[in-house]
Amino acid sequence: MLYLMEVMQFFLGLRHRGLRPVETVSTVSRICAENWGSINLVIASEKSLACSSATKVVVLTWLELSKTSVSLHLNIFWTTLMWIIAIVSLPGRFLAALRRERKELQKQFQAALKEHKMMELMLDELEMIHEEATNKIALLESEDCSLKTDQKHGVVE
Repeated sequence: MLYLMEVMQFFLGLRHRGLRPVETVSTVSRICAENWGSINLVIASEKSLACSSATKVVVLTWLELSKTSVSLHLNIFWTTLMWIIAIVSLPGRFLAALRRERKELQKQFQAALKEHKMMELMLDELEMIHEEATNKIALLESEDCSLKTDQKHGVVE
């Protein structure tokens, strides 16, 4: 608290010496920035400040302005950092997505191969049944022809 009193007296002393407000404010801002923690402690106990309310308003306004300025720069830095990380990690995320897609396509391909093999087996079985049926039809036709020729010649069993 004593330190803030010194800052205020310094501020008032600069003002009485005829310095421009910009120089006064930048000097106070520098001092406040150097001792940010102790100033926050003193601001918490505003009741004990023995300064004019105008000086309080000026100091608190400049402190708020300093906080906002630092916050803005940190926000810009943080946003820039997040964009850089996002852009740098993009190829890695792209490759991970490709790997997942490849695994899924491999599973689908394996399922299609199994289905193809089962269809081939079913087709082979149908072809075998068809061939047996064709052979049986040919055998029956040959028996029918032989029966017809036997009937023509008069040999009946």
